[in-house]
Amino acid sequence: MKINIQELKGKILDYIKLNGPCLPVQLSKQIHSNILFAGAVLSELVANQKIKISHAKVGGSPVYYVNGQEARLTMLYQYLHEREKKAYDLLKQTNVLYDRSLEPWQRVALRELKDFAYPIENNNSIFWRWYLFSEEEAKNIIQTNFKDVLQEAQVMEQPVNEQPEL
Repeated sequence: MKINIQELKGKILDYIKLNGPCLPVQLSKQIHSNILFAGAVLSELVANQKIKISHAKVGGSPVYYVNGQEARLTMLYQYLHEREKKAYDLLKQTNVLYDRSLEPWQRVALRELKDFAYPIENNNSIFWRWYLFSEEEAKNIIQTNFKDVLQEAQVMEQPVNEQPEL
């Protein structure tokens, strides 16, 4: 039995486009093959930027999805740890968070939420943006709501003029 890899890639890609974020085990059943072979095909599709892979995992497996299906990654919420869920909820509610204003456990949780929390650096300050909230809107909120933080960071960045010793 000869396997047509191109046909197989197309079949997997079509299935993901139709069904949204999928686990490797679901895809292996679709192509009537083992999970190891499906994983190899998925890796190649990721390498060729045809599909994306999540950072969060269901069991030990990531989910695979195509551009435009990011909103459907909310399916991963139920698999997050409790603190990550709390940080997820907070960021989803506010859209933008200032890293230094957060508790240490929230900072750690946001760094773990790579699929949902995107960092924005501004004047050596880190802000977190909800993944479905545009970067442009987030930057506008930062400029508007965090002026004092940005000014303070700018002042701290300026070099101190040293006086020569006499």
